[in-house]
Amino acid sequence: MKKIAHALIAITGVLTASLTNAYAADVDKAIQGTWKGRIAENCQAVRDVTTEDFFILHKKKMERYEGSCAVTQTGKKNNEFILKGICETEGETNRLTMSIRVLDKNHVVVDGEHKYERCR
Repeated sequence: MKKIAHALIAITGVLTASLTNAYAADVDKAIQGTWKGRIAENCQAVRDVTTEDFFILHKKKMERYEGSCAVTQTGKKNNEFILKGICETEGETNRLTMSIRVLDKNHVVVDGEHKYERCR
């Protein structure tokens, strides 16, 4: 019985990883990185997760306060990127659609109103 349970756990892990990779989209390198919002005291607060006003974009996922998202679709028009994904936040699953307008290499505006600064 233990062998069957371990086999099922292993198969589930492989299937989950396969589905994530099959549906994941690459985030453009121009917007990958750690971003802090206006309310965040500084980038150290982001690294210490003592603020809620931040997000971190990786190649295939996004992290934010109390949650993360698998990026499933990306698009770009001029200097604006559109990301779509599936998020897990505080135990709930939801869909994400996020627009990121690049102002310069260290500043972006998210969803037309929230300005973020790149952390180094």
